[in-house]
Amino acid sequence: MDTEKDPWHLIGMDTTPSIGHRLRALRDARHLTQRDVALRADIPETYVSRYERDQSAPSTAILVRLARALECRLDDIAGEP
Repeated sequence: MDTEKDPWHLIGMDTTPSIGHRLRALRDARHLTQRDVALRADIPETYVSRYERDQSAPSTAILVRLARALECRLDDIAGEP
């Protein structure tokens, strides 16, 4: 991220998108509902909601399921190390 265009770095705020933010963006880009993703990933719909709101962190196994459900790479959801 370009720090010259990101004033939040001045106060030490991390502006890296969260897993929840990336998950929602990927889902929205594919025009899927939370239910669609839940069914494809074989997880409860409430889990998808919690993950998107960063109220819960998905396990690695669930991240793999979500990536498959969204037809994306794992690091598209989890972010680059």
